[in-house]
Amino acid sequence: MLLKDERLVYVVAEAGTVLETIEVIKKYKPDVVLFEEALPGMSDVDFFGLLNKHSASTKLLILTASSVDATMLKTLKAGARGFLTKTSNLQAVTKAIQKVHEGELWIERTMITRIFAERDNPDPENAEKRTKMYLLTKREQQVLRLLASGDTNKNIEHPVHQRKNGEKPFAHHL
Repeated sequence: MLLKDERLVYVVAEAGTVLETIEVIKKYKPDVVLFEEALPGMSDVDFFGLLNKHSASTKLLILTASSVDATMLKTLKAGARGFLTKTSNLQAVTKAIQKVHEGELWIERTMITRIFAERDNPDPENAEKRTKMYLLTKREQQVLRLLASGDTNKNIEHPVHQRKNGEKPFAHHL
């Protein structure tokens, strides 16, 4: 993937470990970090805490090898703004970075589809993981369905669901 060649994305640095990533964030304060899940150095959730400490305005987009995982909800709650699979093409990565930069959440439609397919066709061997994964409110489930069908955050928003500071509680919780 050659993001450096994209005109709509400006790559300020690359890092190979979590600690290198933290140093890059301290130095450049990027708008969006495309973070490869499970980089060596520390857990993803610990990384999010350090990210918020050093650059609270930096938005985090996770690049993952798995299409759906029980830690996805935990990672979103910890501050990630989106997920992409490592098989995503350059156009999808670019669009995800732009949307996250604009303040939207980004989860690939294939990932959302799989989340709901697993919920609708449960595997008894993974019931405990599935239960933890699907502790979403009805509104959060509705938002995920709308995102999966192609709606944007702006179309999904409703004034009743906004706080004075503009934060959307359902989006923040996801």
